[in-house]
Amino acid sequence: GKLMTAAEFTPYQVAEYDAIAFGCPAMGAEVLEESEFQPMFDDVKPQLKGKKIAVIGGGLTGLETAEYLSDFDNEVSVIEMAPAVGTAMYRSVTDAVVGHITKNGGHIMTGTMFKAVGDGFVTLNSLATGYDTDALFDACVIAMGVKPNDAIVAEFEAAFDKVAVVGDTVEPGNIADATHSGLNKAFVF
Repeated sequence: GKLMTAAEFTPYQVAEYDAIAFGCPAMGAEVLEESEFQPMFDDVKPQLKGKKIAVIGGGLTGLETAEYLSDFDNEVSVIEMAPAVGTAMYRSVTDAVVGHITKNGGHIMTGTMFKAVGDGFVTLNSLATGYDTDALFDACVIAMGVKPNDAIVAEFEAAFDKVAVVGDTVEPGNIADATHSGLNKAFVF
């Protein structure tokens, strides 16, 4: 993997990587950092459309990420092990976000455990049946937990030739940081 600042990353580099994670400090505000991150991300966004994307984790960050990605003509599937998504959110907010995702062609898969990521697929386990399934995806966003997970990063690095972790996604943060990062930048391609 390679860690780069927003100033070092260009849209031309997107094709060089099998996996990219974008992160930007929110510092409690719902705006992108304006001097470096926003211009870089605006340039990269057109290359992030039309993908079939798995979002692993149906909490606040996962749902916000899925909602955002669905607005870019991506088919997004939220994979959640629990029987429901967004349980820490107000029900009306969860319903609105889930409604937005499904209106845009997305899917919510509860009772489904993420087991592994491979080249163009993720292995999922149905908790109801116990059966594993390899589901095809162009990209996978990991939005589970509240701190970096080196084991998952290592799994991505083992599954893909090139993995880039950009910005603050390698640092623990608060919920505002996680929400903002997940909403706007936590892409894995």
